[in-house]
Amino acid sequence: MKLFGKDLEKRATISEPKDDVETVEIQTFETPVEASSCATLRDIVYFSGDDDKNVYSFTAAETTATPTITSAGEAEDDVTGVASYVGKESSDDYLLVAQKDVVSVYARNFNLLGNIKLTGDEDIEVQGLSVLQAKTKKYPAGVLAFAVESDASTGFGIAALNGAFAALSLKVNSDYDPAKSRPKNDDKSPICNSCSGNGFCAPHSKRYAPSSSCDCFAGFVGKDCKRFTCKNDCSGHGKCIGANECKCDAGWGGLYCSFLLVEPKSETDANGGDGDDPAIWIAPGNKANSRIITTTKSEVGAGLGVFDLNGKLLQTIPAGEPNNVDMIYGFQAGNKTIDLAYAACREDNTLW
Repeated sequence: MKLFGKDLEKRATISEPKDDVETVEIQTFETPVEASSCATLRDIVYFSGDDDKNVYSFTAAETTATPTITSAGEAEDDVTGVASYVGKESSDDYLLVAQKDVVSVYARNFNLLGNIKLTGDEDIEVQGLSVLQAKTKKYPAGVLAFAVESDASTGFGIAALNGAFAALSLKVNSDYDPAKSRPKNDDKSPICNSCSGNGFCAPHSKRYAPSSSCDCFAGFVGKDCKRFTCKNDCSGHGKCIGANECKCDAGWGGLYCSFLLVEPKSETDANGGDGDDPAIWIAPGNKANSRIITTTKSEVGAGLGVFDLNGKLLQTIPAGEPNNVDMIYGFQAGNKTIDLAYAACREDNTLW
């Protein structure tokens, strides 16, 4: 199992204890971008980030060694989603890469095989991709699913693959079943008892043969991976009680107890569903008269909110889906010198 976060990729394994299912972290490593979409094609993991034309890849392997991440190739435009289509032979595998209203089809070597243009509305933007290869009565070659935003609506869409595959002379593999795609004799787990279930057994003469040599998961150490440890020793502000699990001292929190906790003295009144990006106007003279200015970004109730320093809502000002409010002090307006609060309005791409 792979989980992408902010410039990080976490590999984890899923185990099944008697009464529950739990995930165990194998490793976490840095990625060149904050991944927004990923796909696995046989033993290769592909991923992409927002505002980036590159598709990155690394080899999936049952090891704790940090993989080498490379650029699999560069698309024509910023990538908004990736998905895989598994052929009957690896030479017939396809990588599908979304870029706004186009889905490009690449071979495994990132050779462009053709483009699928999404139509039916104006200003279509696709985000994320997923492929169902199974044959159905309505979709004999499977479907491509995606999140979509256009002039008419925002939601999810699907597109039949049979017409596009035929036009691009691509081979259909509607018999593909991920649950049955593992190679024969590959049902033996690389996680063995001699490593306490907390690591991979180093392979020797036989694949995953138990031995005294263990490749321990994140947070486990020792010859048999029985002992646990925590990164940075919980930053000196907590006690290590499990594999990379810290019990923080009072007043400390966050990842490995690295953050000093600050309790709020007050909280603003509720104003809209997605308040964001506050700015503080510092009043001249009496600083107690300063104001907190926030944005409400949604279409419903969009605008600015003005609060006093105790969080009481004093005023709301309608605006076109504003974002990133900030202050300008001492602005010369005719014969007056004034302070301005301004924000970018996404409704019409203006500064307000």
